[in-house]
Amino acid sequence: MNTDNWKQMLSHAGCNRETVEKWSPSFAQYAKEYKITTILRISAFLANIMAESHYLTALRENLNYSAKGLANTWPSRYSVTGKRGGAPNAKALAIAGHPEMIANHCYANRMGNGDEASGDGWRYSGKGPIQITGKTNTESFFRDNGLSLTTDTNLLTLPDLGVKSAMWYWNKANINVNADKPDFDGCCDKVNIGSKTRAIGDAHGYNTRLSIYNKLKDFLSHHPELLEDKPVSVLKASDMDKVVVPVDKLLEYDPDGEYQFEVVENIRKL
Repeated sequence: MNTDNWKQMLSHAGCNRETVEKWSPSFAQYAKEYKITTILRISAFLANIMAESHYLTALRENLNYSAKGLANTWPSRYSVTGKRGGAPNAKALAIAGHPEMIANHCYANRMGNGDEASGDGWRYSGKGPIQITGKTNTESFFRDNGLSLTTDTNLLTLPDLGVKSAMWYWNKANINVNADKPDFDGCCDKVNIGSKTRAIGDAHGYNTRLSIYNKLKDFLSHHPELLEDKPVSVLKASDMDKVVVPVDKLLEYDPDGEYQFEVVENIRKL
């Protein structure tokens, strides 16, 4: 598949024109390497990264929590009762509204990170279309791809390493196997939760993922020629501006009464 064909697939997945132009070359470059080349695999992969990255527009984890948001998201750490709905504890009140402090505290001594003072929590917070998180996972990606372990993690938010890291994680978690069955719920679980669960649809934003998946699967089933290497036009350039992502698909309602991007604890990543 070439860049032009990926442009059409990304457009149909919901990306705007600017995003399509910026990201499609990297999808074309790495898809074959990671064997994301069939209707089921492409549909499952794109559906998940569209949901995880809000159509490739939010490439880093949003950790700008209020004290109440911290208490509700991580009640065992930030609620005085240790349960959801409890009042924020002193630590929550101290770090609320400070993403770097929140990351360094939440992710300290986990996923290969050092202690709170090391700054690893913030340095290795989720980045990229699938949000690679933690020092262990990030360094594993760098090592597998011949990159220095001191590579700037912010490069995961750019198309080249962003797409490669997402496809690397997909391959590392062996998600193509789930896509082939097809077990779309399993794909979502492995991306969003970290492993397959018994429940169906428990991945955050599952209905959005499923909607994109079904739409792409139908589109590619009617246009299998897009999976070939030769350029094929089934979407006019002028149509790309008509692809609109509904606001309610981009934003999740915060219990505090504010809208913010989805934030999911990334301990789930491998």
